[in-house]
Amino acid sequence: MKNLISKTTISALLLTMSSIYAQSYYNLENRENALEKKYVEVFKSEKVSEFSIKEIADFTIDSRDLLSEYIEYLDERFNQKDKILLPYEIVIFEDILETYLKAVKLIQEQEGLSTQELRKLSLQVLKLETFRPLYEQIYFNKQIRRVTSDFENSPKSQVSDISEIKDSIINKKFVASVEDKIKSLEIQNENVYSNFLETSAIVKSVKQGNSIKNLAKKKTFWKKLSDGTSNVLTAITSSLSAGFGALAGNISWRDGHLGDNDKLLNELKSELKPFDILLEKKRYKLTDYTIPGYWGHAGVYVGTKEQLIKEGLWNDKSIRPYQELIEAGKVIFQVRRSGLVWNTLKEFIDLDEMGVIRIKDFEAEKINKSTLLAKLMEQVGKNYDYSFNTYTTSKITCTEIVAFSYGRINWPTESLLGRKTFTPNHLTSLLFYQDTPIELIKYVSSDKKGKRVDLTLEDLGKTVSYVRNPDKGNSFLLKGEKCKREVYSRVRGKRKFRYSCEDTFTESTYIRN
Repeated sequence: MKNLISKTTISALLLTMSSIYAQSYYNLENRENALEKKYVEVFKSEKVSEFSIKEIADFTIDSRDLLSEYIEYLDERFNQKDKILLPYEIVIFEDILETYLKAVKLIQEQEGLSTQELRKLSLQVLKLETFRPLYEQIYFNKQIRRVTSDFENSPKSQVSDISEIKDSIINKKFVASVEDKIKSLEIQNENVYSNFLETSAIVKSVKQGNSIKNLAKKKTFWKKLSDGTSNVLTAITSSLSAGFGALAGNISWRDGHLGDNDKLLNELKSELKPFDILLEKKRYKLTDYTIPGYWGHAGVYVGTKEQLIKEGLWNDKSIRPYQELIEAGKVIFQVRRSGLVWNTLKEFIDLDEMGVIRIKDFEAEKINKSTLLAKLMEQVGKNYDYSFNTYTTSKITCTEIVAFSYGRINWPTESLLGRKTFTPNHLTSLLFYQDTPIELIKYVSSDKKGKRVDLTLEDLGKTVSYVRNPDKGNSFLLKGEKCKREVYSRVRGKRKFRYSCEDTFTESTYIRN
């Protein structure tokens, strides 16, 4: 084989860098979980109607600091040329942003309950002092701003009211009111409110004769205009894709060859485990010839009642609304163009070819199955993502529900028209990386007469352009092509060109985040 490209040295360096990022990430995620637990235990309790300013301030400042650090982390990840930001990290950003907004909403709730002017002013200062720097971090950064804007468009997002909160705080009338109250304030009483206000940078600035009215300036007009232009282009391509998909999706000329194979159905019932990923190919549908790549769809096997009980997940709050569906045999969770649907195994295998992929070790990959299940169920109610953008969580595709839910698995992605896309082919290709976290459990196809054919990992590799490495039998190489233009003729001073191409073979190594 020609041009064997080794990436071992580069991969080792990236692996070291990756471990540093992973440590940073897990620390942030653990802090977010701790804050969420505190919110539930303290602020959701019914023991008191008014919480102390210290409790509220501590929670607000901690959640603000966490969000600020995570935005810095995302900004680094967005700008790393040799490292791709994971879609799951966008999901975690939404969670952390939600935690901070809970603090802001708590402040607003306490403002309404308060009859003490000093307490009310303390809460207003806390709200302004923590939100203003975050406002600049979020809205003055193109990538972060666009991701946050997408959250607002999601029917399931808990941060969809961030614009309303932003407009109530970064507001001339509100800031002027806070400034006037501080000017007239005489901090004499040594109580918890006066102590809190004495330490406030905003209060100190006003008391020194400075105005804080500039904190109400937004300065985002041109940024919003740029975002609007980008959104229009995305909307056009999405509409074209949606229109064609609606037309092609209804065109088929037979049933799937594997649909009536009872032996296959029984094998799947005995072999599948919760959260296995199922690949689908339907050669009898027009969409199979219009979707880029060999594989056209992927679904998630959630598991039977008995399996979920064994996993300790049957009574998980995220699955309770769907228990009747699962008990009725609807164990496949997937996204079609019509939206999210539940299917039985019998319904799913109405196809010509399928594969079963499994995470090798959930614990080793630090994937919490309860969190995975919750993230999967959060996708219910979202529309299909015809822009195929893995960084927008408001809409989804069949593979994006996997990317958003399966923790920090570093799925391969591809840049397309300025967006990162993640297709069933990308998902499949991860099987052929060195040190891959996933494994092939089953690969079944059918011949032209409809007869079942059991195939191997090597056969599956050919569907995504991977071939076995002749020098290392347990590894695979991505087959590509490298072309160059060359002169092959000169006639009367004119040159004629042609392209000469040769095969390339690249070893892919999995890098953990």
